[in-house]
Amino acid sequence: MSAKDVVAKAKEEGLTLTENYVHTIRSAAKRKAGESTPRSASAAAAESRSSETLLMDLIIEHGLPSVQRMLANVAAKLRSRV
Repeated sequence: MSAKDVVAKAKEEGLTLTENYVHTIRSAAKRKAGESTPRSASAAAAESRSSETLLMDLIIEHGLPSVQRMLANVAAKLRSRV
């Protein structure tokens, strides 16, 4: 599925994403998939920093209020599925 298609599908679900964000997430997933050794505590910490960096990038791109709305939408969708 192209990044453009992912953005369109997310929009149908009430989420706001950008193509750049989709590319960033896919890149991070590919890096993670390439890990061949068990994660150490330092690897887990590095992954956590990576997730935090992705979140910061999203906040910088869209602004904190917009990201907070996105997170609230995601939380609501998760609650409705449980």
